[in-house]
Parts: sequence; structure tokens; C-alpha cells
Amino acid sequence: MKAIENQPCPLCESDAQSVPGDHGYRKHFSCSVCADFVITRAAERMLRSSASGRRTQLSQRARCAPADRVLEIRTELQPDQPKMLSDAYIPRARCST
Repeated sequence: MKAIENQPCPLCESDAQSVPGDHGYRKHFSCSVCADFVITRAAERMLRSSASGRRTQLSQRARCAPADRVLEIRTELQPDQPKMLSDAYIPRARCST
């Protein structure tokens, strides 16, 4: 059984619970404000320095996820570009930890 950790939500800073997944590569968050979402460790670090507007936008997207999907937030590397945040809805079954 994976350990549930209480920590601030990286999107809204409210109290949330996270469960590690993918050998520590990502976390599944459950937040009373943002609902459920999955975030990679790299994206979580990147969000700390992101503008609050970007976090608000991702929080809204997480809340609007279809019932059978969850928002996944990750980093993406484009040729000759700095690393950037990206997000997509993934099947809920893929985020099972």
C-alpha cells in the first residue's frame, strides 16, 4: 500500500493529499478545491516558480475533467526550446497508483 502524504496543493496551496506513483516519478493529488489530478515531480517543481495565473488555469482544468478522466500535468521538452509545462486529460485507470 502506498503512503498517503498530506501537503499543500501545488495548484491552489489548499490542504491536499498525494500518493506517489510510477516509482516516484509522479504524484496523484486529491484536493478539495482542485479535485483529482496527476503531476510529475519535475512539473511540480516548475510550478513553484510559475505565475499564479497558470496555477489557477490548471486548477480549473482539473475541476473540469470528464468523469472518466483526470488531468495530468507534466513537463515537455521541445527542440531548441526551454522546458515547459503541458497538460492533458488521461484515462482515470492510467493514474491508478
